Amino acid sequence: MIRPEQNPFYTGSYCGQPFFCHSVEERLEMVEAFTEQECRRALEVQGLQPAVSDAISTRLAALAEGVAQ
Repeated sequence: MIRPEQNPFYTGSYCGQPFFCHSVEERLEMVEAFTEQECRRALEVQGLQPAVSDAISTRLAALAEGVAQ
């Protein structure tokens, strides 16, 4: 299992409690800027929504082709 800070959807902590982005909309927005490593880690997140998984796969393909920023 990955540490909270290693989860690409980690948004910070408050009083020692980690917080994560959970909504599909916010996750899709975050995926647009993910690196290849962040994409691979994101695919390991349990309960990942299908739309987010698809967006990650698309992002990985774009990164592989050198199209993504």
